[in-house]
Amino acid sequence: MVWRASILLIASLSLNAVGQPARVASLNLCTDQLLVLLADPNQVASVTWLSQDSRTSSVAKQSQSFATNTGRFSDIAHLQPDLVLINSYAAAATRQALQALKLATVEIKPAATVAEITTNIRVTAMALGQTERGNAMITQMEQDLAAIESAQAKRNTNAQPSALILQPNIITVSSGSLPSHLLIRAGFVPALQKFSVGYTNTEAIARLRPDLLILGDHRNKYPSLAEQMLDHPLVNQAAAQIKIHAADWICGTPRAIAVISQLDTARRRLTAPSPADSQ
Repeated sequence: MVWRASILLIASLSLNAVGQPARVASLNLCTDQLLVLLADPNQVASVTWLSQDSRTSSVAKQSQSFATNTGRFSDIAHLQPDLVLINSYAAAATRQALQALKLATVEIKPAATVAEITTNIRVTAMALGQTERGNAMITQMEQDLAAIESAQAKRNTNAQPSALILQPNIITVSSGSLPSHLLIRAGFVPALQKFSVGYTNTEAIARLRPDLLILGDHRNKYPSLAEQMLDHPLVNQAAAQIKIHAADWICGTPRAIAVISQLDTARRRLTAPSPADSQ
């Protein structure tokens, strides 16, 4: 319903000579990335400051030359954008300001599955007048995912090792999230799939004994107790560990397919027969 309503707003856009909105602003990290990936650079009027941080954004390098905002409408009002991209969790005050000025707005729901990522790409591309670019991006994603699934089928194994995503302060992700979905697509069983709470503790990790522990690849410049907990002996006893760049799955972008590939590689190593088994 959100996506359908968003598409209807496109009719009120002020378009340039080639039928595209000339000045587009984004007020959310996830819409930032879709905007940067799909728009022509001269269409981008403003993105949030988070888009330029490589710890959180998969388009940090491409975003460096764009004007930034803090996610508030007051930061972009003077730009008089033709189109504003917002997340479905945008503040009520932001929505009211956009409506009061009758600015064309596309609201993008956070993606929790690969299918929702492709839907968001399609909707955003349509709003930007970049349908061909969006279709090409989706086609590439589908081809890459099909290649992963074909390789999985050829390995002919039903083994589903358990995996646990762990963040500072021993926080994990809940079921229904994009990272949890990508784990399942790669053939893992989330170790805490029976729980909807995103917290665990070192003792629970020792009891669960996940086959794979997934950590972020970034540590803050200054040490903290929250990050030191990731070095606890009970955490490090996991049989295998990998690191995934947080920016690759904070938001739903084509990078999600690369994450599935990375997880699939880890699963292949975990489930490969040992030399003794092959004798």
